Amino acid sequence: MTTEPDPTDAFADLVRNFCEWAENGEETGAVAMADALRHVTRLFHAAIDLPSLTAQGCIGDDDVELVSNHEFRAVYRNMARLEIGFYGVVYDPSVVPPEEPVVGDIADDIADIYRNVLGGLRHHDAGRRADALWEWTFQFQLHWGGHATSAMHVLYRWLHENGSFGELHSG
Repeated sequence: MTTEPDPTDAFADLVRNFCEWAENGEETGAVAMADALRHVTRLFHAAIDLPSLTAQGCIGDDDVELVSNHEFRAVYRNMARLEIGFYGVVYDPSVVPPEEPVVGDIADDIADIYRNVLGGLRHHDAGRRADALWEWTFQFQLHWGGHATSAMHVLYRWLHENGSFGELHSG
């Protein structure tokens, strides 16, 4: 009998992979764009499936290191390898007629996702699974989920408009 992996541990593994890519990835061009789309999409999908948890089970731990501005800026700078920087975004697409678009920033999207998921991973690795789960689900609903959907849209559009989906599978 095969047992399903614990969704919290599985999410921690996805976060580790995403953070490694965000910190150290070197790919450029269509490959970097497709990698970004894959990583963000996997995190988003897995976050939807995380079990819900209330803040009442979370005590907090001052010993868990927050994500520093230096770490955030390093990931932001590493995203310069992506083929797009700024883009237009409408925050609430359910409003018709649409609101006035604002400027999004793919590097900021990725770095904000990184900051929010790495904080939870540090709780997880310190053995504070409830804190990790709360951090991941709270930040997903409050903050990084919006960055992820904006990033997925612009990454998909770029890959589609540049004919890059076919190139990624033709080798």
